[in-house]
Amino acid sequence: MKRFLSVLLMLALFILMASCKGMGEPAVQTTPVRVGVENQSPGGGQGGGDPSGGWSPADPSDPTDTTDTRGDETGDAPASGSDESFSYTLQDDGYIIRKRTGATLPDQLVIPSSFNGLPVVAIDSNAFVGAPNVVSVEIPDSVLWIGDSAFSSNTQKIICSADLELPYDLKDQVTSLVLTSGVVWDCALMFQLKELELRAGVTEIQIRALYACHNLKKVTIHNGLQEIGENAFEDCTALTSIVLPDSVVDIGAWAFTGCSALSSIEIGKNVSYIGPCAFNDCTRLRGHITVDAGNPYFYATNGTLYTAEGENLTAELFG
Repeated sequence: MKRFLSVLLMLALFILMASCKGMGEPAVQTTPVRVGVENQSPGGGQGGGDPSGGWSPADPSDPTDTTDTRGDETGDAPASGSDESFSYTLQDDGYIIRKRTGATLPDQLVIPSSFNGLPVVAIDSNAFVGAPNVVSVEIPDSVLWIGDSAFSSNTQKIICSADLELPYDLKDQVTSLVLTSGVVWDCALMFQLKELELRAGVTEIQIRALYACHNLKKVTIHNGLQEIGENAFEDCTALTSIVLPDSVVDIGAWAFTGCSALSSIEIGKNVSYIGPCAFNDCTRLRGHITVDAGNPYFYATNGTLYTAEGENLTAELFG
């Protein structure tokens, strides 16, 4: 009996000790996971606790993302596009233009200066070679370069800024050139050129800018040109006459040398300098020079040029 009571006492003591040990440890708490937008990954599973989600479409830091963001809600211009006549490809800060496949273009083509708020900066190589009906092209000042073989061989009139460098193939076929602004510098050796017009925005013809344009017969200069550089029209052997507007101030040395067909020149009222040998080898011009009556620096009598002081300039100018 005593042995039985002893066993019961030891059992009770063991249960009591186990109970006290359990009360000394913190209870395990279970926190429910909230499922919401901030806890979702792109695949729909549970993500981290970052409220931003750590991901967005077209994330530039994600090397696996190939989404094209141009033209989206950021406001950037699209990489390419088209209208009824042209196709455009974005490069840097402007568009390269070419004929849209299947488009019918007018004979007198005008290149737009902008597309989607950005400038048209270039004409692509072979851009309009498939439009043989285009005979005249007006190019805006925004265009900075023209690719090779941009136009068909039927395109013979170009209207553009004087600052634009024409590719060699285009210079070899153009018969009529209208320059709207800038400085004439790169029209030498245009052997097919017959007519040249310099509008009011053109301020200068640089040295040898029109050298050896052998078929250049007609030159029209609007009020705005100020300076004709040395040898500017050298060896333009078909040029027969020229009228210099009142805006012209300087005529450089040898400016018209070798213009053997030149038989008439009208000098405006503000020309104050004519360089040596300006009319060298212009044998038909002798006796055919006129000067505006308001010019205080020169005058002409019977087609012969004199300084205001009465000095005959024939020997100095004709060589």
